[in-house]
Amino acid sequence: MLTFCQIFFNWKIRRKILILLIFIIIIGGCRENTPTPIPAEIPSPISTAIPGNSYAPADSPWPMFAHDPAHRGYTKNLGPVKGNLKWFFKTDGEIHSSPVIGSDEVIYTGSDDSYLYAIKPEGNLKWKFKTGGKIRSTPLIIQKGSIYIHSFDGYFYSINSDGKEEWKFKTGKNISLSLPVISEEGIIYINSSGYFYAISPKGKEIWKIKIKYKDASAVIGQDGTVYLSDYGIHALNSKGITKWYRKEENPTSPSSLGKGDTNYLGIWGEENNAFMAIAGNKKKFLVPVEGKMTGSPSISRDGNIYTGCYDGKIYSFDQKGNINWSFQTGDIIRSSPVIDGEGNIYTGSYDRYLYAINKKGKLLWKFKCHEAIEGSPSIGEDETLYFTSLDGNIYSLHSGEETVQFTPIPDSPSKGVSGTLYGQNSHRNSQSSYEGPLVPNIKWFLRLGDVGVTPPVITKEGNIYIGTGERDEEGKIYALTSEGKIRWIFDKIGRTEYSDPVAGQDGTIYFTTWDQRIIALREEGILKWAFQGDDSFKYSPSIDKKGFIYASSGHQIYCLTQKGTLKWKAVLDDLICSKPLLDIQGTIYQLTGDGYLFTISEQGKIKKKQKICTNASYGEADSKGNIYITGRDGLYLIKKDNKKLKLYSLSEKETIEVPPVILSNDDINIITQKYITTREGTSLESKLMCLNEKGILKWNFKIEGTVKSPPITDSYGNIYLATQKGEVIALNYRGSEIWRHKTRGYVLNSPCLDSNGNLFIVYSVINLKNLKAVESGIEKISSYGKGKNFFKFLDWHNQTSPVITAEGNIYVISGTNNLYAVNPDGSKKWVISLSSPAKGNPATNRKEDIFLGCDDGTLKAYNKEGKLLWRYKTQGSIESSPLIDEKGLIYTGSNDGYLYCFTTEGNKKWSFYIGTPLKSSPAIKKDIIYITSQSGYIYAIDRGKLNWKLNTESITSPCISEEGIIYSISRKGDLIAIDSSKGERLWSYILKDKTQNNPSFDEYSKSVYTACNNGILYALKSKGQLKWTFKADSAIKTSPLLDNKGNIYFSSIEGKIYALNSYGIKKWVLDIKSPVTSSLNLSPEGILYITSKAGFLYASGE
Repeated sequence: MLTFCQIFFNWKIRRKILILLIFIIIIGGCRENTPTPIPAEIPSPISTAIPGNSYAPADSPWPMFAHDPAHRGYTKNLGPVKGNLKWFFKTDGEIHSSPVIGSDEVIYTGSDDSYLYAIKPEGNLKWKFKTGGKIRSTPLIIQKGSIYIHSFDGYFYSINSDGKEEWKFKTGKNISLSLPVISEEGIIYINSSGYFYAISPKGKEIWKIKIKYKDASAVIGQDGTVYLSDYGIHALNSKGITKWYRKEENPTSPSSLGKGDTNYLGIWGEENNAFMAIAGNKKKFLVPVEGKMTGSPSISRDGNIYTGCYDGKIYSFDQKGNINWSFQTGDIIRSSPVIDGEGNIYTGSYDRYLYAINKKGKLLWKFKCHEAIEGSPSIGEDETLYFTSLDGNIYSLHSGEETVQFTPIPDSPSKGVSGTLYGQNSHRNSQSSYEGPLVPNIKWFLRLGDVGVTPPVITKEGNIYIGTGERDEEGKIYALTSEGKIRWIFDKIGRTEYSDPVAGQDGTIYFTTWDQRIIALREEGILKWAFQGDDSFKYSPSIDKKGFIYASSGHQIYCLTQKGTLKWKAVLDDLICSKPLLDIQGTIYQLTGDGYLFTISEQGKIKKKQKICTNASYGEADSKGNIYITGRDGLYLIKKDNKKLKLYSLSEKETIEVPPVILSNDDINIITQKYITTREGTSLESKLMCLNEKGILKWNFKIEGTVKSPPITDSYGNIYLATQKGEVIALNYRGSEIWRHKTRGYVLNSPCLDSNGNLFIVYSVINLKNLKAVESGIEKISSYGKGKNFFKFLDWHNQTSPVITAEGNIYVISGTNNLYAVNPDGSKKWVISLSSPAKGNPATNRKEDIFLGCDDGTLKAYNKEGKLLWRYKTQGSIESSPLIDEKGLIYTGSNDGYLYCFTTEGNKKWSFYIGTPLKSSPAIKKDIIYITSQSGYIYAIDRGKLNWKLNTESITSPCISEEGIIYSISRKGDLIAIDSSKGERLWSYILKDKTQNNPSFDEYSKSVYTACNNGILYALKSKGQLKWTFKADSAIKTSPLLDNKGNIYFSSIEGKIYALNSYGIKKWVLDIKSPVTSSLNLSPEGILYITSKAGFLYASGE
C-alpha cells in the first residue's frame, strides 16, 4: 500500500487525482444549473424521508395530516375519478380524526371510542390500540413504522407497527384538536393544556412555551423554522427561541406554507372573518369572507390556495388573495381540502357529503354518508381516497366499477312528523318539512304599518309635514299641527323615502316619488297636481324666488310652473347625483355622478360643463352663488367666477357620507367618517369639522358612531346633529358641546327647527330598552335639550309568527290588529282589519283557509281571498293557536276553560270542559289531543273524553316526538319528558334560567331543544342527557325552528337570527337590529320568514 508521501510525490498519481477533482467540480456545476421540472410557484412537497433517519416522516402516500410538515395537502397521486365506495369500516364512536396512510397502504385513524385503528387496504381490521380517552387528533407515521397519536386521556403515544405501545408522554387532559407535526430530524411538535411542546423521538420533553389559543398548531419550513398559528404567526427555531411574532387580535386557523414560507390561514372574530397571508412578519393580504375558516388551507402545484369556510363554501384564491371561484355546499365546512396530481380538490362538509371538485370549481362527483365530515381526506395509491365521518365510519372510495352496498340516511324526517302546511305542525315539535337557507340573505322585507322616512318640514305657521313608507311600499304624507295632532293624511302616493317635502310660499307642499312623479298638495291636503316624469326621482325638489319648481331624475332636470306644466327639460349625459342647485341670479346648477357640474340658464339651455372631481356625491349652493361639492377625494369650492379650490383632502379610508352645510358666515361644516384599526379591533371614527372659505380648519368635534344626515344650524350659529343610534347633540359656533339628548330609537334624517327654537326629529327604529312599545314618531326637543314624545305614527307590539302555505303564500297578524296576506315575492295580497286583537298564530288548511282566534273570544275563518267564511263566539278570550288535523278538524283552547273541536264548515263537533283558562296551543298524535291548562296540568283528550291528566306545573304548549314522548317546561324552569300513552313522567332536566318558550324536537337526531332567558340554547338527547349548549348574544324569546336536516334557527331579542347545525356549531348570523319575539318559519323553497317588533316581515334565503 502506498503511503501518503509516496502518493503526494508521485506526479502521475497526482495528475490523475487533479483531473478527477476537476471533472467532479464540472459535473457538480452542471447539475446545479440543470432546471428543475417542478413549477416555480411553490416549492415541492417536503420530503417525507431522510436516508438513515428512522424517526423522520414516513416515505408513504400520506404520512400525516395534510400530507407533509408544511400542511400543503398536495400529492402527485391521483384521486378517484368516479368516487365509488370500495369499502367502509365501522368504529364505535364519532370520528373527528383524519386518516393517514403507511408505506404498506395500511390506514390509521382515531375514534371517539378511544381506539387507534389500523385498517388493511382491503378494509379489514389489522389491529386496534386502546387509550384512556377519545382520539380526535390525526395520527402521524414515521420512517421506522411507528405511529404517533394524542389522546384525550392526556397522553401522547408512540405505537409500533404491530399495535404495541413504545412510549407515552404526559401532556395533561386539556387536549385540543391541534395537529401534531414532525421535523425531518424527528422532533415532534404538539400542543396541550396551554403549552406548545417539542418532544424527542424517544418521548422526552425538549422544551415548551406558553400559548394563547387552545387549538394552536404548527407547520415546519424547509429551513426547519417552526411556524405556530396562535393569534397570529409565531416563528420559532428548533430550540424554541422566537425569530419573530406577527400578532393578531383574534384566533387564527392552522396554516399552510407556500412559496417563500408564506403562511396562509384564516382569522375570525365575533363579526369579522377573513383569509390572510403572512410572510416574514408582514401581512401580505387579508380578504374578508362570510364565515369562519377553521381548517388548514391547501396549496396546489400551480400555487392556488383552497380552503373551506363556515358559509359552506370552498374558496379558491390566487397568491395575491384574489378569489378565483367558490363552490357552495349544504352546510359549514371544517374539513381541510386535499389536492391530487391533476389539481382536483376533495373535501367534506357538515351536509354529510364528500365532494370532488376540479380546479375550475366544477363538481366532479359527491358521495353521501350518514353524518357530517370533519376530518380531512387522504389520497393513496391506485386512485384511492380515504375519509372519516362523525357516523363512526372510515370510507374508501376508488375509480373502479366495483362498489359495496351503502344506504345513507334520508334527508327528510319520517312521514307524519312534520306538517306540510301549518306554521306549527300537529306534534307542535317546531320541525319543518323543508330545508332552511344556507346563507343569511334578506330577499325582501315588508313593513306592517307606517314609519317616518323623511325629515319634518315646518312652515312659518308651525304646521309640520312628513313622509312615511319604506322602500317598495306605498307612502303617505302626514300633516300635523304644532301640537302634534293630525290635520290630514294623504296616501297612495308611491314611495317617498328619497324626497324631503318642500313648502312653497303659498303653503303648497311639493315632493317627488320613486314612481316618477312630482306631486303638489294644497295646504288642506287636497291634490293640486301631479306631473309624470321619465325616471324615478331620488332627490327633493327645489323652488326659486319666482315659484318655479325644479326636480332631477336619471339624466333629466325638469322645470315646472306653479300649475304643474312643463316649462322646459334639460337632458344631461350622465346620471344626476344631487337635487338642483339654485343661485340668487336664477342660474341652475346640476351635479352628476362622474364629477361634472352643469350650468343651466333660466330657459333650460346648458351653458357650461365643468369637470370638478371623480365620483361626486353631494352638492350645495350658498346665497352668493358659490357651489360646494364633495367627491371621493375631498371637498371642493366652485366660486362664482368659476375658480375651483380644494378645501379639504380626504385621507385613505376617509369618506364624506352627508352633504356639506354652508353657514351664514361662509364657514362650512362637513362630517367625515373613517374606520380605524387598533389592537382592540376596528372602530368607526366620525368627526364634525368646521372649515373657513379657504379650507383652514377652525375646529373639529369627535362623534361616536355613524351619522346619516347633515347637521342644521340656528340663527345664533348653534349646530344640531343626530347620530344613527338616536343621539342628538347641540354645539355652539365654536364647536363646544351645549347638550345632548337620546331619542327613543334610531335616526336617519336631519332634525328641523321651529320659530320658537324647538327641535323636531323623526325616530324610525325602536328603542331596544323598551320592548313593550315599538314605535315610530317625532320627538320634540326644547332649546335646553329636554325631549318629549310629540307624535306616534303607530304603536307596534308583538307580531305573530308567519304561516306559510304549500304555494308559498304568507299570513301574519300585525301588532296593529291587521291580518296580512303576502305573496311569495313580498308584495301585499290583501289586508284585513280585525275588530279584536289576535295573540295566537293563525293556521291554514289544505284549501288555504285561514283560522285565528281573537281577544273577544271569536274563532274566525277566512278564505285565501280574505273573505270571512264563518265565526264562532266562545265565552272567553282566545290566546291559543288553532290546530288542524289531517281530517280538517280545527282544535283550539279558550280562556272560558273549554277545549273546542270544529268542522271545516264551523260547526262545533265537541268540547271538553277543563275549568281553567287554556292559553297554550293543542298538539295531536293518533287522534289524541294534548293541551296544557293554566293550572299546570297536561290533559290527554280522546274525541272529547279524558284519557288522563298529569300535574307537571307546565307553562308551555306540549311538544310530541314520533315515539310519543311529550316535552314541556315547568314553572320552575325544568324540561319535562312524559310518556303520552300512560301519562307518566319519565325524566326532568333542570335549566339554569327560566323560559316560556315551547321545546322543539328533531326526529333526525332524536334531540330536544329549548332556549332560555339567559340566551342559552340547550340540546338534550331524548333520554335527558345534555348534548351541548350554545350562548346567544341576549335572551331568546322564541322556540327553536328545525329544518328537515336538523339545522336549528332561532332569534334573540337584540335582533340576531342564528343558524346552527345539529352539533351546535354556528353556521351564520343575520342581524336585523330589532327584537324578535315570535317564532320563525320556513317555506317549501327554503326561505326563512321572520317578524320583528319594529313591524317588519323579513324573507331570508338565496
